Amino acid sequence: MTRSERGASVAVAIVASRALGHCAFVRQSMLIDNLNAKRAVAAALHSEVRERQFLNADDAAREFGLRPLGERWRSVDRQTASLVLFSLLIEDMAYSSPRLEKEQAIAAADEFLGKFNAGAMFFTNGNWEKRWQRAEAARSATGPSWDPATSATFDGGIIALDQSRSGILWLEDED
Repeated sequence: MTRSERGASVAVAIVASRALGHCAFVRQSMLIDNLNAKRAVAAALHSEVRERQFLNADDAAREFGLRPLGERWRSVDRQTASLVLFSLLIEDMAYSSPRLEKEQAIAAADEFLGKFNAGAMFFTNGNWEKRWQRAEAARSATGPSWDPATSATFDGGIIALDQSRSGILWLEDED
């Protein structure tokens, strides 16, 4: 299956009722959803792109079921967003256990980010691109710092906003 075939794989119509009226949106299945259906990728996975604009990360976070972080959201460029997603998709946050194969992690991150135009804004809750580093002779490790956006022990991902779309690719892990 080619990358474009995966991206266009399945579209499921979902009608959502909102307090300010009714809006219909199409939820397209992404590669990460297909991988998660075969084997749980994380304790919880939030993966969705909507044809809806939000003015800021907090509004999108609320809509997608995350806790608003206000000034604690970290705005990142597309390249850093890609590194954040790769880091979160390649290994889990709790034990650095393998999560996805390298090629799958790259493809899932690229597919998600590719749904947003060149002027898109990306937000995360920490510096996940740093990944965990273990000292050779020590029992300690240094790694990313983050502000929790869920009730999970570990959570991280990307909220993406452009002029017509919003999306989330967010993972939760427990230790």
